[in-house]
Amino acid sequence: ELAQICLDLVDVECLAEAFEVFSRHSAKFTDEEVMAFVKSLPLEMGAEHEQRLPVWLAQHVLPRLRYRAPLLNWLAERARLLEALRRSPDAALLLLRAVLGTISGRFIDGTSQHFPKAHIARTVFWSNFPTFPCPSLRLLSNEQVAAAEDKDLLQLFQLLLCCAQIKEMHSLTVSLQDMQKEHAPKLVALRLLGRVLAPELLGEEVREHIDPFCRWQGL
Repeated sequence: ELAQICLDLVDVECLAEAFEVFSRHSAKFTDEEVMAFVKSLPLEMGAEHEQRLPVWLAQHVLPRLRYRAPLLNWLAERARLLEALRRSPDAALLLLRAVLGTISGRFIDGTSQHFPKAHIARTVFWSNFPTFPCPSLRLLSNEQVAAAEDKDLLQLFQLLLCCAQIKEMHSLTVSLQDMQKEHAPKLVALRLLGRVLAPELLGEEVREHIDPFCRWQGL
């Protein structure tokens, strides 16, 4: 009955009350009941709930699940939908980073096997979004990703992170779909070149954007 009450509260858009009931009583829920509640959460849930959702998932949902695969699949799908709906990676990155931190280990002291200290130094995980370039299109090696329980989610996170970095560094909006295309870095470089409106501006664009991007991506 408590699990159904949570679903009923979501149906009538009483999200705060639904989260409260879940947090108090979810220790009694089965994996199926936990995931039914998670899947019932609307994509558009208001800024306050959206900000709190990642930590809530890490603290109250992950510990309740014996099998994480359904949650990881839900996270990936929700992140893709958020990126497409907002035409920005920010909300999707916000959703994923706290949960990945819980699964992968601690980010802050550099002990995480998935995110070595060198990468953490280049990425602002806990306050805002990236302001420094990652060393390549893929932040992790193939071996690191393949060994991870949450490898599909890690790959998605890396692509979203690169979208955010390209926007930050080069003022160019690149979608997740763009980054999943074959030869994505070359296509991004061509877009940077194609936005030059006059011959006299080409030198500055090459110096400020095209050359740094090509060096970053090894082109």
